[in-house]
Amino acid sequence: MHAFLLVCDHEPSIQSSIDTCIKDHTILPFNTHIIEPNPTLGISQIRQLTHSLKLKPFEGGERLVIFKHIDMATLEASNALLKLLEEPPERTYIIATTSAVGRIIDTIVSRCKIIYKPNTVKSEVDSSALQEFVKLLHASPGERIQYAIASYTTREDILSFFDRLITDA
Repeated sequence: MHAFLLVCDHEPSIQSSIDTCIKDHTILPFNTHIIEPNPTLGISQIRQLTHSLKLKPFEGGERLVIFKHIDMATLEASNALLKLLEEPPERTYIIATTSAVGRIIDTIVSRCKIIYKPNTVKSEVDSSALQEFVKLLHASPGERIQYAIASYTTREDILSFFDRLITDA
């Protein structure tokens, strides 16, 4: 997997992780793309990035794309980013940073390896997923089926729900 979701609210920890990735994969500065919200992360930024990623990396090396504060992405940008995560360019690593996983669409979260760093405050949405799970454990079989039908329409949604529970435990 080449896509990572770095959950942290401590900027030095985030930068340390990015520096480690750059060092471990010998990524040149010319092959590093940093995308920041201004004030949100928009679809035009994703389109510009997608266009530049079609070009070969400088000196044929590996590339690193960093999305800072991915939770600030608009819905359109999130959907465009999803396409990039589903079909990433060769030799490209993607790191998205956030302090609140619950503000990111589930399909993006499910396509990234989630890494929690120190000084991270887990979002309220993550704890609500745990509360949902506990409520589901105490429900009757009929209530469980109704809950599943009402809450999750795809296999990815269900896997994402359980993945969040396991990751947050």
